[in-house]
Amino acid sequence: MRTLELTQDLPCTIEQAWRLMTDPDQMNRWSSAEIVGNDPGVDDRYDRAGALRTVITPAPVRSVLREVVVAAAQPEWFEYHVYAGPATVRHHQGRIDFSRIDAGCRITWTVEMDFVVPGIGALVERGLRGELEKSLRDLADEAIRPPADAPSPAAAGEIRCIDLKPLRATAISTLAEQQSIAAELRVDEDPKQWFARVYAIVTEEMIGLVDRGVLQYPDWALRLIPDFHIHYARNLQNYRCGGVVDKPWQVAWSRCEQTDSRRPIVPIIGGMLAGVRAHIESDLPRSLSDVYLQNYRNTHHYKDFRADYLAMAQVFGIASDRLLEQMPQDFKPLWVRASVRLPAQIRSALLNKRTFDIPKHRLAAFGHGYDIVLEAPKTVGEIDLSSGP
Repeated sequence: MRTLELTQDLPCTIEQAWRLMTDPDQMNRWSSAEIVGNDPGVDDRYDRAGALRTVITPAPVRSVLREVVVAAAQPEWFEYHVYAGPATVRHHQGRIDFSRIDAGCRITWTVEMDFVVPGIGALVERGLRGELEKSLRDLADEAIRPPADAPSPAAAGEIRCIDLKPLRATAISTLAEQQSIAAELRVDEDPKQWFARVYAIVTEEMIGLVDRGVLQYPDWALRLIPDFHIHYARNLQNYRCGGVVDKPWQVAWSRCEQTDSRRPIVPIIGGMLAGVRAHIESDLPRSLSDVYLQNYRNTHHYKDFRADYLAMAQVFGIASDRLLEQMPQDFKPLWVRASVRLPAQIRSALLNKRTFDIPKHRLAAFGHGYDIVLEAPKTVGEIDLSSGP
């Protein structure tokens, strides 16, 4: 992990500096990179949690970084995370701190980076430092003609104190049920076992993210697990009994049952991808909206959870790798055995490009869940999601 820290004094107020550093339009006045606002976050603003933006770095090394605002406390600090970028980037997180000084204000910009290819960290850091230093000098010049203050933030919510024990116990119970389903299918030599196995692994990895303290809202993630399971188990049970099955799951379970004696891994991968697609397109929007409406509609904005949602994307690649380890060697053709030598980020990027783009469709599913929330009947005390700045 490499850490880059830069400091710059600005001849403007802290409120004006906040807008210069967080508003995409204002950032393009001084940044050598192009900043594009993709979707606003909480309060329909780009300087709030859940906002999405794209950073396009200049030539000669042109890169596209897709960022989500993790959290913000106006006008003290602003934190963002790169959720999609070059496959060589394992981690990229930034934080900007603001403080008042006699001559105006001081900003401290801290960037953490980690890479999958050894040796390139120092080279990237050197280039990034030069670009940021130049941009910050231009920022100081622009601050002589500062914009209007950013609108005042909404009142802060109450400090959260959530007992995770019962939620985690329910998640563990759900995991046990999923593992039991996978074991039953394995005993029956049912080819649907492979997707059932990877589904249980995904749940296990989600619980692991909670246990490692990776997420801001661990209670939200734990509540999603049993809600996901309701749709998954219902569709599997109905498929096996000839009942009503959601169309995406009908396609997925049918594909999971296909076999190929010459290339056994081909239908397995096809079935897994069809199952992942059914989960993303059919279950995710419903579960995201249900969990929000049942537990958070009076305390949080739906987009408060987007950074955690994007952070959870990593479990799919991990689960896929773990499943490959469980497969018999004769199931794995040469290209599969060769691919495991690649770094996980590069392997996942290649798979997403060649098959089903999981990150792209997961992001769309989050938006579909938001549409469901916006259409739901309002309740007394509910946060107004349609309000702008």
